[in-house]
Amino acid sequence: MLQFDAKIVSNHLLQSSYYLLTVDAPEVCELAAPGQFVHVRIPGFTEGILRRPFSIYKAHDGQLAFIYKVVGKGTAKLSSAKAGETINLLAPLGRGFDLTLCGDEIPVLVAGGYGVAPLAFLARRLDRTGVVCIGGKTQADILCVDEFDSIGWRTLVSTEDGSLGYCGLVTEVLKNILSEMEKKIRVYACGPLGMLRAIAEMTVEAGIKTQLSFDRHMCCGVGACWTCVIPVKKENGWQYSRVCKNGPVFDAELICWERLE
Repeated sequence: MLQFDAKIVSNHLLQSSYYLLTVDAPEVCELAAPGQFVHVRIPGFTEGILRRPFSIYKAHDGQLAFIYKVVGKGTAKLSSAKAGETINLLAPLGRGFDLTLCGDEIPVLVAGGYGVAPLAFLARRLDRTGVVCIGGKTQADILCVDEFDSIGWRTLVSTEDGSLGYCGLVTEVLKNILSEMEKKIRVYACGPLGMLRAIAEMTVEAGIKTQLSFDRHMCCGVGACWTCVIPVKKENGWQYSRVCKNGPVFDAELICWERLE
């Protein structure tokens, strides 16, 4: 993990309330893995002292990129940051995805909203293409479709209001995929908690290896404060595990969903 001031290369609106932030960070690019995140101190934001965690979307040619959504005062302030300014980062943090696919396993990625960001990074690092299911409430929440298409992935889109693609939940699209695919698959997912739970209920029972990336409120980001914990199984019981340190990626079969709020 490194703490440093990074120069902002660009910070622009993608669509609706989603932004793409790119910074110079050659040292971190060499270390970053899909599923890891950065902890950002928002420049000039005096109303809060906590950093914000953002999944790494790209780590290439010495530059890191993140997709974020403006949801409050902190991210609204971040959206006004200009190219040439500096931003303080802790990075890379957390445990990422397992990139090792067995035999002829087909990767299936499931994204909800800006949960697509770490999965796009993952798709570029895996040794094969597969299927990606991208879901959102409306068309404005669907990101990175052209990017997945351009690198050879089969891309399936769903929106809850039917404004783009299948009308319904992205988990319904996944259910159809699971029923039609004949080869062994591996599922990777990132999105809202309810989506992750629904995926686990489908895949764990079917014996499908599944990794889930959790988005939890964090304070320190380095495992010291224990505010971002989730319950996981252990021999003869369960224990709390830190999303920032032991995650954000966890094997679906290990989660104690009945204890998770």
